[in-house]
Amino acid sequence: MKLFKSIIHDDFFRLIIITSLVCGLEFCTASAFTFIPPMLLKAGIPESSMTWIMGCGPLLGFLLCPIIGDSSDHCRSPLGKRRPFILGFCLTIIFCLILIPQSEAIGEIFQAPSIGIGLLVVTCILFDFAAQACFNPCESLIYDVCKGTSQESSCFYVYSFMTSFGK
Repeated sequence: MKLFKSIIHDDFFRLIIITSLVCGLEFCTASAFTFIPPMLLKAGIPESSMTWIMGCGPLLGFLLCPIIGDSSDHCRSPLGKRRPFILGFCLTIIFCLILIPQSEAIGEIFQAPSIGIGLLVVTCILFDFAAQACFNPCESLIYDVCKGTSQESSCFYVYSFMTSFGK
């Protein structure tokens, strides 16, 4: 039991756990962006509109990430500064990953294909934004965890490796 507790409190183990979240996030985004463009085309959205849709998420991230970063710096949650934001973005990503393939069926339930197409577009934009925005609190959490430890000089090497491994 003592060995187990020492492993959990080990700085390198915590670094691997946090960076594995980023690896999973990269894996989810890479797999989703493989399937999203064909789904948009299948829904009848022209390619020119599809590029605008795929650009809205990063644009929202560009505009809102500084506000999110400032909010996360001042957060006083019992979970810590960064974890509530990471949890919120991860839940949003999971929610979008569930809704994106079901949007056509939801439009058929309401007997309005435009509802399905609108839901597909909104969830694609929201997914892209949440995926982009989730990286900032993850990077900040890694810095917060590694600051002042023996892993401080190598924490972003591990982060970069796990990010590349997830792609």
